[in-house]
Amino acid sequence: MANRWLEESHSESALIARPPVRRTATWEAGVHHRLVITVSRLVLVLAMTLACLAVLASVARPAQAIRRSATVAALVQEVSTDQSELQQTLNELSGEVPTTVGGAQYTFLARFCWSETAIDNAAQYVYEHLVADGLDAVRYQDYSASVSGRNVIGEIRGTTRPNEIVVICAHFDDKSSTSRAPGADDNASGCAALLWMARHFAGHTFARTIRFVFVDGEEAGYLGSHAYATAARQADEKLIAVVSADMFGRNGAGTNMVALHTRRLAGLRAAQQDLWMAKQYLAAVSTYGVPKLKPRVISLGLEWSDNKSFWAQGYGAIGLIEDQPFDNPYLHTAGDTVAHLTWPYYVHVTEGLVAAAAHLAYIDGMLPSDCIFVSGLAIKGGTTSAGRRVRATARVRDVSFTTVLGATVRGRFTGATSRRVSGITDAAGRVQFLSPTCPRGGVWTFTVTGVSKRGWLYDKALNARTWVRLRYPR
Repeated sequence: MANRWLEESHSESALIARPPVRRTATWEAGVHHRLVITVSRLVLVLAMTLACLAVLASVARPAQAIRRSATVAALVQEVSTDQSELQQTLNELSGEVPTTVGGAQYTFLARFCWSETAIDNAAQYVYEHLVADGLDAVRYQDYSASVSGRNVIGEIRGTTRPNEIVVICAHFDDKSSTSRAPGADDNASGCAALLWMARHFAGHTFARTIRFVFVDGEEAGYLGSHAYATAARQADEKLIAVVSADMFGRNGAGTNMVALHTRRLAGLRAAQQDLWMAKQYLAAVSTYGVPKLKPRVISLGLEWSDNKSFWAQGYGAIGLIEDQPFDNPYLHTAGDTVAHLTWPYYVHVTEGLVAAAAHLAYIDGMLPSDCIFVSGLAIKGGTTSAGRRVRATARVRDVSFTTVLGATVRGRFTGATSRRVSGITDAAGRVQFLSPTCPRGGVWTFTVTGVSKRGWLYDKALNARTWVRLRYPR
């Protein structure tokens, strides 16, 4: 029997401790920075208008449900009931009060990435806190680019899915046109939130590994995150989710909006993973009743923070940042102090981050309903002794882009011949269907009508596509 197959395929996209050293490279104060603060007001307004349009398109999709957890609810409550830890860390990192680094008193007047003493002390400050909080594998990651730098990493090793890694990232360097650079909003705000999470998460277990990555050199062109993301890709690490927490302490526009930046959704399959993470934050804010906060998804691919480095390596990532950061008059000045933060807003954004991260990493072994979706769909035509027929292949993955075994896929063939079909995915997340035979052939369409698995949610918004068509013979 002849078995010649012609294929039209719509396949899924591929996703994919050294001791501290002194810096030796010099850095010019006039280094090129990725933000052009002097951009005209007209251009800024236009950009934000486009952003708002993208927001409306993105949030039209409902946020996926997450199961309320008493453990997570208690953590969220801790953020708001005892704010002294956040306040103390912000005060210390921005130089409002002296702190202790390496057993000696030190005051952070600035954390310039090209200032050896200040930035080395900032890295050591973070390192010592992570060690004191009992995190696993606390380490430095040194890199050398246009300026040498050092990232600080600590993690809580996952229990049942340790190779699936959730990265929460913040940069600890700052920038100013003067010698005084408090960097309270940019980005002591992100660092204080991460250190709070590290301290309070350390008493819990997680199914996935949750990794806190404090990066240097963001103000010099994302140097630290580039080094980290590149090394992760080279090591083939499975970064399930990456949240870049940068500059979310000021609600200057009074909107109570926090932006969740993803890549452009149109025509870019990988952006769906960004959207999944953003929807986790939306769901967390809704589930745990974070008051007044209005998170919005902005799918313009704006590379305003360290999420850019992870996108460049093919990882899903979102940038968590305050509304209209360029309208902050204190950005990159000596005025970026704690006094100019909007404290209730900052606490609420941190509450959302705590809840979202806990669910992303499956705190205390909890495996909430994952979302599954059609990640790939293909159709082939072939000839048999009885005539022509087609074979459709569907692939199903979960939101961590792991293949799903045992999902039921339902579909139908229409066109040259018709048939309703149903099948179960194998270990590769794949299920195949054969159409009835047609003596002369013609045009077939295969449509997925449903996907289900007990305890899982089918999120149609994440589908790569749900139908394919083939004329056979051509």
